[in-house]
Amino acid sequence: MSAIRWSFLSGDTSTFAIELSFLTDDVDDHMVDEDERASWGSLRLWVNGRNLCLHEEQGEVLMGAHWYLLPTLEWLVENWDPLFHEERLPFAELSDDASRAARESQRRAFNPAGDVDWDAADRVYEWRSRHSIRTAAEGGLFPDLWFRRWREEFEIAVGLSRVPGTPNHFRYVAEGVWRVDVEAAADALFNVVSAASTYLLSLRPSSTRLLDLQARAATLTDGEKRYLARFAWLSGYNADLSIFNALWKQVDEVLAAADADVRGESLGQARKGQLVLSGAKVALLFGSASPTLTEADVATLTALSVHRSRQPATLPSELGLPVDDYARLTPGEEGSDWGEEVYGQFVAGKYDDEQFVDIERWLADWQVDTREIQLEDRKLRGVSLIDVSGRATIALNQLFERGSSGGTRRFTLAHELAHLLLDRDQGLGLAITSGPWAPRSVEQRANAFAAALLMPRPLLSSAITKSGGHPSDFETSQAIASTLQVSIGSLADRLYNLNFVSRDEADLLKGRAAARTRALRHLPTQP
Repeated sequence: MSAIRWSFLSGDTSTFAIELSFLTDDVDDHMVDEDERASWGSLRLWVNGRNLCLHEEQGEVLMGAHWYLLPTLEWLVENWDPLFHEERLPFAELSDDASRAARESQRRAFNPAGDVDWDAADRVYEWRSRHSIRTAAEGGLFPDLWFRRWREEFEIAVGLSRVPGTPNHFRYVAEGVWRVDVEAAADALFNVVSAASTYLLSLRPSSTRLLDLQARAATLTDGEKRYLARFAWLSGYNADLSIFNALWKQVDEVLAAADADVRGESLGQARKGQLVLSGAKVALLFGSASPTLTEADVATLTALSVHRSRQPATLPSELGLPVDDYARLTPGEEGSDWGEEVYGQFVAGKYDDEQFVDIERWLADWQVDTREIQLEDRKLRGVSLIDVSGRATIALNQLFERGSSGGTRRFTLAHELAHLLLDRDQGLGLAITSGPWAPRSVEQRANAFAAALLMPRPLLSSAITKSGGHPSDFETSQAIASTLQVSIGSLADRLYNLNFVSRDEADLLKGRAAARTRALRHLPTQP
């Protein structure tokens, strides 16, 4: 029977904690590397009071995953920077948690027909090796556990997928997604890695492998030397450091031309020497930025980030909404509720005098600076920025692939306002570029917010009544869209979400609108 030789608990089990225990080994493992043999033990991980390593084995409930833990310690050290700084998933528009995104990525690389997209497969493999603890198991049965940076938090995602060959009598029971304080998680993991490597080295003081582990673990606290590498992970350009270095040069050149006080505010920050938290410089190229940004785009966005609007925006510090209720809602449902609530609190009767929401006048009154920029990345609709002093800017991309019509412009303004109101607590400085690489849940919530804000129930119902027809009729929907000053596409989705039309009717409206747009684009130019 195994006995505990050494145990170390780091963190708070009510929020985030990890415990490593080294045990006496009762199995015949003479063929195992001696360094690994010394690391036979138990791993437990708690998030919000729940032990994610609890499992059932032959009818018995065990509290920890048992295996040789040295490879796990090495994996944590080797992948420390991406674990705490890489938010981006392998592909755009995946589910916004690592466990589900991994399954979706796998299906993309290996489709049911048996064809393999080898480029996608390589991307999935490399991403998995950085974020799945199972890649460090080397034969052990570990939980389907994933670590990832998520904005200013640390994400722990657990699925129930089974390793091929897992016995039927063995199963983990925890499943879910949790996001905790990133510094607390880093402290807990760093402390347990340091303590465990020190203990193992005391058993085998001449081990080259253990000496290397301890030396590499010590470098994790050198935030100054690792700063650029960590910022590369945050920005999403880690795969090609030559591209990142060129972009970084653009950032520095623009900042160098800025006023000294602005430049000081814009420098990224290193806390506790372990990880980079966001100042405006980091937020500029944060994980939601597109990997297809050009150097010119980076220079444009950097200049925008150090631009000083006249005075701080008068955005409300609190919206007074029942946040606890949103844990049960999808991002779309949450965004819709926020949009309706914000309309009722701040817009109704003041900024809807002409039967539509006058969002430009409203933003001007709130001292939110709005401007137009040109980004070569045509998939980005715009960017919203707010600094620590509260100065806020919304910039619209004039080259956005869906055009810059009045309806598109108004929807983009409302979408970016959602980021300023709902997402600003996620960074010391906030800069979100809205496009396909932004976190899907964040974009879904902002889109739903914009739709509800520009087409709130009272105004939509009034416009339907005024039209005199049924909203499923294309000409009627045109009249409604004209009254509300929105696109037919966004109107169709809103009508469906509020049960005014069926899904098929909404799709027909969007199809007619798209066909009409294509036809107008091909009209001959008048002399």
